Amino acid sequence: MALKTPDQLRRESQRAESEELKTARQRRIDIREVLATREGRSFVWTILGLSGYMDSFEGLSSDEKSFMAGKRELALDILRLIEDADTRAYPHMILENLELSEEEKGNG
Repeated sequence: MALKTPDQLRRESQRAESEELKTARQRRIDIREVLATREGRSFVWTILGLSGYMDSFEGLSSDEKSFMAGKRELALDILRLIEDADTRAYPHMILENLELSEEEKGNG
């Protein structure tokens, strides 16, 4: 196996960076597509809610805290992806769900 020249290594590195940028760009496009519909936003909101990312760890055992911390970290990763794709999406989701809660209270 021949050693690669610095030029070959640089070109390979640039190709890899270019692929990473394409992947990140496509991920943002995909996330925007999901967030473009009420159903998509509702699904993401449900996942965030299941994560318990806003819950307190008070009174939990060490193992439970570790488990919850992992779930919270995943939710924060999702929030970072949302923020990277569309900075208005999460506040929009909050408002939608507040309105939905108010409607449910009025109908209840």
